[in-house]
Amino acid sequence: MKIVDISVPQQEKIKLEISHESHTRLIRAMEVAGYIYEHISKHSCEHEPMPWLPEFIDYLREDITCIFNEIDKYS
Repeated sequence: MKIVDISVPQQEKIKLEISHESHTRLIRAMEVAGYIYEHISKHSCEHEPMPWLPEFIDYLREDITCIFNEIDKYS
């Protein structure tokens, strides 16, 4: 992550630019969360067991933790 000036009029403000890896993790987390939401909306948890759900949630947690760790290094 590097700090970049946004524009000349806004020199007092800074923009944090995340790494390509973190950007990819954000997109992946968004897509996985969307898939989980759509699946649960279509299929009731009462009628279909979802043994994979905890693993998916942990997958999201790992991606989000990695991104927060990168952000925390520069704040």
